[in-house]
Amino acid sequence: MTEQELLELKGEITEANTQLGTLKGRKETLLEQLMEKWKVKTPAEAQKKLKKMQTDIDKLDGEIQTATTELEKQLESE
Repeated sequence: MTEQELLELKGEITEANTQLGTLKGRKETLLEQLMEKWKVKTPAEAQKKLKKMQTDIDKLDGEIQTATTELEKQLESE
């Protein structure tokens, strides 16, 4: 390798390290936001919480559909 090639490689390594530092900072920020907003510490915990929330939403949606159907039947019979 020539000196120029080594300098170019050094520059690429430096740039990659800079990007790595930026990405680590962004990761930390996102993890802090998860903790503050959703009270979870890891993406896995967030996924678990999301799944539970979706289950709760589905259950409530079913209850709303049932109540709506019952109300419509009552209104039709009057």
